[in-house]
Amino acid sequence: MHVKHLWFLGAFMVLGILTNKVYSQVPDSLTVEESLQDTLISSDTLIYLEEDSSWLPTDIGKFGIYLEGTYSEVPGPASIYPLYQLGFGITLNRFFAGAFISEVQKVYEHTLVFPNTFEMTYKYGGAYLGSHVIRRKPFEIDIRMSLGKGDMVWQQKDRNRLLLRDEYYVYQPELQVVYVPITYLKIFLSGSYRIIDQLNIQGVNQGELSGLVYGFGIRLGFYK
Repeated sequence: MHVKHLWFLGAFMVLGILTNKVYSQVPDSLTVEESLQDTLISSDTLIYLEEDSSWLPTDIGKFGIYLEGTYSEVPGPASIYPLYQLGFGITLNRFFAGAFISEVQKVYEHTLVFPNTFEMTYKYGGAYLGSHVIRRKPFEIDIRMSLGKGDMVWQQKDRNRLLLRDEYYVYQPELQVVYVPITYLKIFLSGSYRIIDQLNIQGVNQGELSGLVYGFGIRLGFYK
C-alpha cells in the first residue's frame, strides 16, 4: 500500500474522531438556558439534566456483531454497473470494523483480438474501519474507509478461455445515512468515491472504474 493512501486513511479516521468529540460536547439549548438562570445547581436542576439528555446517544458502550448486504451502482467502461456486496462486522461504542466481498454483475464485452469477442469480469474483497458520527434515534450517520484487493479477467465469449488477468487495489471512503426501525435491523443509503489503483490490463483504463458510487443496503445484527 502506498504511503499516500495510509495518510489518506489516517486523515479520514481522525476526522471521524474529532467530529465525534465535537458532537459529544454540544449541550442541549434548554440545559444551557437553565444553567444561566440558576447559578446554584439545585437538586431539581440535577434531575432536569438527567431527564433532558435526549441529544446524547442512548446506546454508547454496546457491543454487536452483524451481517450486511449492499447493492451499489459503480462506474465502469462505457456504462454504470450493478455491484453486490456481502460482509460482516463488529461494533463497539462508536467504532466498527468488518470484512466484505464484492462482485460486479454486468459483463463488459469488447473485441480485443479480431474477430473474437471477449468478456471482462472483476471482483474484489477487503476490510473496512468506520465510526458512528451521529446517533439520534432512529437515525445514524456513519463514515467508513474500505481497503480491498481484486482480480480482473478477460475471457473469450462462449468458450471461457482466459486471455488476460491482472490484480488491483481499491480505496473507498464512504458516508452512510442509516435508519433504525428496530434494534436488530438497520437500513442505509450510501455515497462514496471508489479509487482503483495499480490496474494494468489491455482494454480497460483504471480511471474508468474510479468515481462516485451510490447504493443502499440492509444490516442485521445482535447487540448487547
